[in-house]
Amino acid sequence: MLAVVSDLHLTDGTTGPFNVNPDAWDIFFEAVTRKRKRSGRDHGLTVVLAGDILDLLRSTVWLEGQARPWSSVGLEEAALRILRGVLEANADSLGRLRDYVRRNGASVVYVLGNHDRLVGRIRALKDEITSALGPVDFREGEYRDALHRAVVVHGHRWDPYNWEGGGRAPIGDAIVVELFNRYPLEVKAAFPGDGELHEVVGEMDNVRPLGNVPAWILWSTRVRSAATVRKLKAVWNGLVGRFLEIDFVGEWMKKHNSRLRLFDEADKLNMVLKGSRLVGFGAMDWMGRKLGRAAGEPAPGAGALGRDDLYLVAGHTHVALTEALDAERVHFNAGTWRKVWVRTANGAFAGWKEMGCVMVYGPGARHRFAAWRGELL
Repeated sequence: MLAVVSDLHLTDGTTGPFNVNPDAWDIFFEAVTRKRKRSGRDHGLTVVLAGDILDLLRSTVWLEGQARPWSSVGLEEAALRILRGVLEANADSLGRLRDYVRRNGASVVYVLGNHDRLVGRIRALKDEITSALGPVDFREGEYRDALHRAVVVHGHRWDPYNWEGGGRAPIGDAIVVELFNRYPLEVKAAFPGDGELHEVVGEMDNVRPLGNVPAWILWSTRVRSAATVRKLKAVWNGLVGRFLEIDFVGEWMKKHNSRLRLFDEADKLNMVLKGSRLVGFGAMDWMGRKLGRAAGEPAPGAGALGRDDLYLVAGHTHVALTEALDAERVHFNAGTWRKVWVRTANGAFAGWKEMGCVMVYGPGARHRFAAWRGELL
């Protein structure tokens, strides 16, 4: 059996108390054990971590000095410090995974995503992970399992803002580090002692899709004064101005600005960022929704499968999915184990903890696959 999970985003805790409760692993193990016993034919167990498991981007360590995920200056030292913090903050969770794998003679495959991209670039990070988890088969790009006729990817390859060929840093790294990590810190500095507001801004990384973040801020501050909202917007404006002056950002914009396409990825990002400085959160929300509908969710298609493959399992979007590609082939998204905030039909927001996994049984089993999902309010 293949048991696939994705997008746990285990962090060092410096950006907020958002790590997965270790008890979630026991729920996962119980489901996997039960499904294996009832499968009718057991081919052993491979736990596939489908990317963005150990999050090396969501850390304020990047903001303490010159080291950045897209620069070689101080990179390994900062990445190791962050990873060690992640392993320490999630020692209970990772210990439960390690022990279950050992007890059940299972193996672990780790398909790297965009938030753990650096693991593929720095050997010392792999060594730290294997010291904590035991043997791990690291894969960049994809994992193909011929026995189960399955392909597992993270899914960021189909997201132009979070993928660059050759393992190079995407612009998404800068967006996370310089905007999503820094904005809560600047809000804390601008509103000292306002813990409720700090919590609201800290939760914005859990809003899906991310284009709904301006609406989330407006909804969450609906009982606040107009002056407070204007001040929040002023903090954002200053942050975006400095972001656009970063050399890496300018280089990415230049590289992705195509003369052959009138509205390319660089144009879209430029419009959103520069436009966001000129309008309020309400108009930012309108722009985000328009662009989101035009772009759609990044998703792999049947082209990612080989001739003999039946199952494509991805992550990245945090949205669990089971989709028939044709009469036999199926595309899954394993979802996330994080809390998510989603927009309701009347413009409010509702939040819950999600948990999902995809299990592919293998030949001769009673069933072909199981897509498991749960929510906890």
